Amino acid sequence: MMWWSDDKIRLYEIAASASCFHDELASLISQHLNKDETIYELGCGLGYITSRLNDKGYNITGLDSDNKAISFAKNKFPLASYILGDAFNLDISVDVIICVFFGRLREEDNLNKLFSLCKKRIIYIQNEHAGSLETEFERSKETAEFLKQRGVTFSYTTHRLSFDQPLKDEEELSTFLSENYKTRDINIKIEKASNGFIARNNKAFGLFEIIKGE
Repeated sequence: MMWWSDDKIRLYEIAASASCFHDELASLISQHLNKDETIYELGCGLGYITSRLNDKGYNITGLDSDNKAISFAKNKFPLASYILGDAFNLDISVDVIICVFFGRLREEDNLNKLFSLCKKRIIYIQNEHAGSLETEFERSKETAEFLKQRGVTFSYTTHRLSFDQPLKDEEELSTFLSENYKTRDINIKIEKASNGFIARNNKAFGLFEIIKGE
């Protein structure tokens, strides 16, 4: 089953248009990129980060296995490059791989699989799934320990960015919660607004730069 439903895409686009989240995240990521490098964003979703980095002049391609997401990205951001495909079945060798809330680095052999796709490094965003600003970044600490145990050269920083979801009425609120919190506890603050509701969707994450060894 694909991640992106029509309702999820519609609501995400509303949130994106009301937020600086993607601009802020792209600016953080760009500090770890050079414009003469070839770059793939794996699991690019609806294409917002790939588009922002493309606008900054980076040679980047977004990839996702979800046809709805890639179709949206191509229509929404026609100046950027997107392809449909499975990230773990690619035959590529680019300079840098970017994984934003994608890749499950500590599972199976995913670190080595990602290293096989790049020449230089991985930019990996570890989502804390906090839903609030109170996280202690435990998942990022676990990822850092995982990388240390494997003798990998890396650095990381922790961040908190707001990505609030405007919702026009109770029906849309119900749709948002059912689409995004079907199988996990709701850890998000819902506030009444003059024109509906606001879901305070705070994103806490670690941004890792992971260097590929010789």
